[in-house]
Amino acid sequence: MAKVLSISSWYPNKKNSLDGNFVQNLLISLAESHQITNFFVNSNTNNQEEIIRIKNPHHPNLLEIYHYFPYHKWKLIRLYRTIMAFLKSFSFAKDAEIIHVHVFYPAFFIGLILKLIYKKPLVVTEHSSSFVSKFDSIYYRLIFQLFHHFVDFFVPVSQNIVNFYLKNGVKNIKIHVIPNSINDKIFTYRKAEKFTEFTLLHVSNFKEYHKNIRGILQGFEQFTTQNPLSKVQLLLVGDGDLHKLQEMLLDFPRIKSNVTLLGKQSPEDLSHLYNKSHGFVLFSIMENQPCVISEALMCGLPVISSAVGDIENHINEENGFLVESKDVAALSQAFMKLFMHHQDYNAIQISESAKKRYSFATIRSRYNEIYQLALNQHK
Repeated sequence: MAKVLSISSWYPNKKNSLDGNFVQNLLISLAESHQITNFFVNSNTNNQEEIIRIKNPHHPNLLEIYHYFPYHKWKLIRLYRTIMAFLKSFSFAKDAEIIHVHVFYPAFFIGLILKLIYKKPLVVTEHSSSFVSKFDSIYYRLIFQLFHHFVDFFVPVSQNIVNFYLKNGVKNIKIHVIPNSINDKIFTYRKAEKFTEFTLLHVSNFKEYHKNIRGILQGFEQFTTQNPLSKVQLLLVGDGDLHKLQEMLLDFPRIKSNVTLLGKQSPEDLSHLYNKSHGFVLFSIMENQPCVISEALMCGLPVISSAVGDIENHINEENGFLVESKDVAALSQAFMKLFMHHQDYNAIQISESAKKRYSFATIRSRYNEIYQLALNQHK
C-alpha cells in the first residue's frame, strides 16, 4: 500500500458536485489498495477562506481536502490565491511516496514543485477533452516541453492525447493509456423491463458548443418524420441549463411531445435509465473519453456517437454505431438502424466486455503496476 498525494485541478465541490467526478471515482477505486490524500483548491461562493477535510467511512483510505479561497474579480489575483492555497499541500507531501496530478492546469505546476523539492515520483493523469486544444497557446506548449521530462509516467485516458505527448517529445515508455474508471457496483447490466416506447437516452451538461444538443434534436426530428406512426422518445438527462434547453425545443414543435427533459439524476437512477432505454446517443463536437459512454456500455446499452476524440476506440459493430460529427443525416440513419435492430444486440456481452475495460478492479490493477514501476525507479 503506497501513500499517495493527489493534486486535482478538477474535483466534485460545493459549486459543482459533478465537476471532475471521474477523478473522484478513480481515487475511490485506488483507495482499495493505497492510502490517498486528495488536495483540491477553488474559490469560495461566500467570499471566505475555508478548509474542509472529509474522511468517508465507506472509503477509509481516502482523505479529501478542500481549500476554498475568497473569490476576486481579477483573474490574476485568483491565480495567485489558487497557487498560495495549493502550497498548503506541501505539508502532506513529506509523508507521501507518490505525487499524482489530475488534469494539467493548474495542478501540474504544484506537482512539479513537489517533485523537485521532495524527489518523489510524479504521475500525471490527463482526463480533459480540451487538453490538446489548450496547447495551441505557445505558453502552454513551452511549459510542457520544458518540464515534461520531470514526469515519471503520463497516464492519458485516450489515444489522441498520446499522439500529442509523442509529438512534443515524451518517450513512449513513459506513457500508459488507461480509460476513466466506472463504478461497476452501480453501473451494471440488470435485466429490467424496457420502456414501452423505443427510447434514446442522452446524458451530458447540455453545453451546446461541446455536446451539440441541437444536432441531436435535428437528427431525432428527421428520424421521427420517417417513422410517423412509431412510438419513440428521447430522454435528455444532465446538470445543464434546462431553461435554455426548453427554449431550444421551441424550434422543434413536431417532436416536443417526444422529448423529455429529466435534469440531473443520481448515479443509481441514471443506471436505471440506462437499463430501461434501447440506446444511448452522444453527438459531441469534441470529446476525450467520455464516462457516459462507458457507463452506458457497462449497463449493456448500445451506443450511437460521433467519431470524435477517442470514442472510435471504444465503439464497434458489436456495441453501437459511429457517425461523423455534425452529420445530422447520418445520425438520423443510425437512429433508424438501431430502431430496426436493437434486439440483435447482446446486452450481457456488451456489459461484460465493458467491465473488463472500465471496472474499478481493472483500472486499479493497471494503476498498481504504474505506481510500483514509479516506486522502483526511485529506490
